[in-house]
Amino acid sequence: MSSDINVVVIVGRLTRDPELKSVGQTSVCRMSIANNYSTKVNEVWEDRANFFDVDVWGRRGEVCAEHLVKGRQVAIKGSLRWRSWEAQDGSKRSAVSINADEVEFIGPREEGGSRVESDRDANIASGQARYGHGDPANDHKPKPAQQSQTMRDAYKAAAETFAEAEVGDDDIPW
Repeated sequence: MSSDINVVVIVGRLTRDPELKSVGQTSVCRMSIANNYSTKVNEVWEDRANFFDVDVWGRRGEVCAEHLVKGRQVAIKGSLRWRSWEAQDGSKRSAVSINADEVEFIGPREEGGSRVESDRDANIASGQARYGHGDPANDHKPKPAQQSQTMRDAYKAAAETFAEAEVGDDDIPW
């Protein structure tokens, strides 16, 4: 058993409407998020963005595809997945994506821009839907209240880490 840790917690905005696809007996929602950060370039702070592909499986993915739209802010907790394949031209390709375990709709709903019909529907994607693909074998996963608490704990730990870090401009090498 491996002792490696692979946990991602990220907040960002959808860069496009989610796409729902069938994979065997289940479905996967593919979406992309942008996560903004600032960096110092030639003594001037500039805003930049990182872009991440996200896969959300099963009922949770179906709810995300139904209710999320481009521009909506979301919080995602999951793990990184690396995959490789051979392209039609014979070249080898690879990609890293986030395999989401939890998705929380945290940004405000835009008037006319969001497909979220009710808070109940939004809550399905933020932890109320069952883990996995609806099979009893996945019932050992945390319950919705525990999921939300887990994400709150992760945010709190990250905030405390950043608050404790006393990093000044002189500490940054660029």
